[in-house]
Amino acid sequence: MQATGFSAVLQDELREHASAVATALICLALLGLLRLLLRPPRRPPMAFPLVCLGLYILTLPTNAMVHALNLGGRHDWVDLPASVLFALGIVQVAALILFDMLGRSIRKVRIVRTVVSTVAAIVIVLALVHHEGVNLSAIFATSAVLTGVIGFALQETLGNVIGGIALQLESTVAIGDWITVGEVTGQVVEVRWRSLSIVTRNDDMVIIPNGLLAKQSFVNLSRPVPWHRQWVHFDVHYRHPPNEVQQVVLEAVKGIPNVRDEPVPDCIFFRMEQDHAHYAVRYRLADIRHDDGTDSEVKKRIWYALRRHGIEIPYPSRNIFVTELSKERADAKWQKQHHARLASLRKVAIFAPLDEEHLELLADRCRVEVFGTGEIILRQSEPGDSLYVIRHGSVSIRVAVDGVEREVAQLDEGQIFGEMSLMTGEARKATAIAGTDAECYVIDRALFQEVLATRKSLVDEISAILAARQVELEGEVAQLGAARAGAGAAHHADLLDRIRGFFGLGGDAAEGDKK
Repeated sequence: MQATGFSAVLQDELREHASAVATALICLALLGLLRLLLRPPRRPPMAFPLVCLGLYILTLPTNAMVHALNLGGRHDWVDLPASVLFALGIVQVAALILFDMLGRSIRKVRIVRTVVSTVAAIVIVLALVHHEGVNLSAIFATSAVLTGVIGFALQETLGNVIGGIALQLESTVAIGDWITVGEVTGQVVEVRWRSLSIVTRNDDMVIIPNGLLAKQSFVNLSRPVPWHRQWVHFDVHYRHPPNEVQQVVLEAVKGIPNVRDEPVPDCIFFRMEQDHAHYAVRYRLADIRHDDGTDSEVKKRIWYALRRHGIEIPYPSRNIFVTELSKERADAKWQKQHHARLASLRKVAIFAPLDEEHLELLADRCRVEVFGTGEIILRQSEPGDSLYVIRHGSVSIRVAVDGVEREVAQLDEGQIFGEMSLMTGEARKATAIAGTDAECYVIDRALFQEVLATRKSLVDEISAILAARQVELEGEVAQLGAARAGAGAAHHADLLDRIRGFFGLGGDAAEGDKK
């Protein structure tokens, strides 16, 4: 009889709550659909509405059992909790549809979603409690003092919550943004009810109360554009023209990793100090996290470029006693450098025909240039008229074919590059990049023409060496084998004509030799 009574009561329950049950089943189906459509990390938590709606459906047989066993009125034990569970489940499903399916832009504002759904749930629950005959005004009146005490104690927390809501409604910050608050800079990783979490470049997490952000100004480094402008300051002696300094520095900072090409870097004459000019390079960081390393690379490139072009970085001014450098000591220092240059030049094959007088001239007049690791020394297809002798370090020679660049040689101390541009004036055939810090002796056309002016027959001897060197390199690439000898003669004749034309040397070379 009890089973029959339970079945009848359950049927009555289902008929009485048919629309609510149908709504709950539809909501459960929607939750399953949302789970399929939304993939992590876009998928929101769904456990709470699932539990609420599942428990609501279970309350129907529970209420039937209570009535069948005469344990109490049908509305005494189960109806109010069932209504609350149903209301909470419906509110959560509506929030999922509103914020995660329809309002994609609102979905990111987590606090607003939580506040809206929580307020809606509280209002509905209060309405249900009032419908059951509970006197809400009495409850509110008796709890007014307690509410005031709690509100006063939690005023700072409430301020943080309200500040967080304001920050997200105004879209001031978002997860992934880099911000600076006071002396702390970091990337936003989470925005909570009470606080905002950022991770610094040192991988430390800093928790900042939302109320603090709402009360003071802070800098968002990721807006309105995703890159950040960085400043690098340096000093130069007044004797150097500003336009020259700016040109040298801007050329040096090209191609540095993490430095954006657009907007292009610029160099400004920042201010005039008592004993030096102060400049600043401004560039855009592609990744703000690696600012220190990028600054370091920019400063290194500037140092190498200024030294290579003879631009002086002034020392700090101070009062000191100076002892005059004796002529003997200066001569000894010059002789040491001179002998080092001569030793390097004697190792160069194309200078083998030169006598000691000509080598002395080259050693006295050649320039010394220093390049930092990764700096481009020569660019393929650019004009040039100078030869480089590696004094120290290594240089990578790269050739670009059909847009693909590959390394074809690695040159070390005592080796040369750029000789064809020196002798013929033709464009560079390859790109030379410093593999390590490299110091090079540079011999240009004007200096070498002084050597040829005193002994024109050197043209024939040097062209023969260059032709053999060129054929050897081409032979290694093309594997010409037995055809090299004939090609060498043709190269020599063609190269000799080109060198004579470039240096303006015509007729019998021997006629111009020094007697």
